[in-house]
Amino acid sequence: MQRIKPGYEKEIVREQPKSSVLNASGSDSNVWPTILVSTVVLAIILSFTSYEINLEPHAPSLTTNLEPVNGRLLSWNLRDFGQTKNARELEWISKIIKDFDLVAIQEVVAGPGGARAVALLADELNRTGAKWDYRISNPTQSPSYKTERYAFLWKTGKVKIVGSPWLERPLSQKIYREPFLARFTIKEDTFLIANYHSRNSRENPEEELKHLFQLPDDYPDDILIFAGDFNLEANHPVFRIIYNKGYVSSPHSRKTTLKTQCNNGEYLSRAIDYIFYPSKKIASPQGGVIDFVGGCSQLKLGRQISDHLPVWAQLGAVGSLK
Repeated sequence: MQRIKPGYEKEIVREQPKSSVLNASGSDSNVWPTILVSTVVLAIILSFTSYEINLEPHAPSLTTNLEPVNGRLLSWNLRDFGQTKNARELEWISKIIKDFDLVAIQEVVAGPGGARAVALLADELNRTGAKWDYRISNPTQSPSYKTERYAFLWKTGKVKIVGSPWLERPLSQKIYREPFLARFTIKEDTFLIANYHSRNSRENPEEELKHLFQLPDDYPDDILIFAGDFNLEANHPVFRIIYNKGYVSSPHSRKTTLKTQCNNGEYLSRAIDYIFYPSKKIASPQGGVIDFVGGCSQLKLGRQISDHLPVWAQLGAVGSLK
């Protein structure tokens, strides 16, 4: 487990837009190139304006008819997190997740940029009115070009971490990116969260999911919750393993990935991101998908943040376990 020390994020210099200097003098032969460059600059400015105004998260409906509520758990694959996100995009990510209590992030890049990005995101969240803490995993023991990190972030006023989180090393020979596990106490109940990103859908992820889904047997005294990107839709036969253990999914059969381009008005692709919880131990939570894109007009800008939508579950009362 690797924790970034407070202040580490100060080592990162956020990107500032480079000013464009246009030479307005010269002969008539220079006029059209100048107009062309001006047009390009204007287009860039307009694109940033659109990004700031229109790319608002479609907030989930968090009603209070499920009492008592333990907390709100969010899971999100933030593609290449630490490699492709700038300061503006980190700010938008924080706006999307700030109303949740515990966040599991997948696809944090293994290099130092991933750890720095998580530290910067925590800094952004701390500007939203609540105090946040975080933990980052070591790089997974993965084949070449597959290794990643995971991260947890949480509101310290509502969530307490129990002990130190860990990568489940016994699974590293069976799973490309072994899950990152941590125990958290919310109110009076403690949950064990398995943060997970499966191998690519073309690489038969079911071959590792059958091993992942044995974790409830390895931790029988815990309330174990799976959160992550499974790269398979939940109607695949391999999920019968977890269903037979009394687990259900949140959300249920809702698309969570973005197409590269719209097709007849459709911008969503597959339903592969889930939170699985034991229905006999946790009251049926509310849950869903946060569609921060909302339509084809925002698809390109949305994909700058991620090609996945975040999924969430509002955890209800814990039932009798003994």
